[in-house]
Amino acid sequence: MGTCPDYRAATGLPPWTHPTAIRRSQRLARLQNTAVQKAGGQTVQLPLDDLLARPAELLSDDGCHPSAQGYALQVSQALPAIISTSARNASACR
Repeated sequence: MGTCPDYRAATGLPPWTHPTAIRRSQRLARLQNTAVQKAGGQTVQLPLDDLLARPAELLSDDGCHPSAQGYALQVSQALPAIISTSARNASACR
């Protein structure tokens, strides 16, 4: 599962909202990670370094959501976890 992104990279938010948005996005990601791990899953998050280095490329025009390239990066980060979890679940069903 992809967790809530770290809003430090969100260029589309008004500057005065950044401190609150950053704290809340990080907290939500931690809560999501805990819940998913308790359920036996894995979480992935878009690499913050990439988002900070290339926001125009990885974020859509609204500056908050991933662009096509951002989604492609997210899928490339998530695919190993998806394959691992799927293989583990498939073997448990046999």
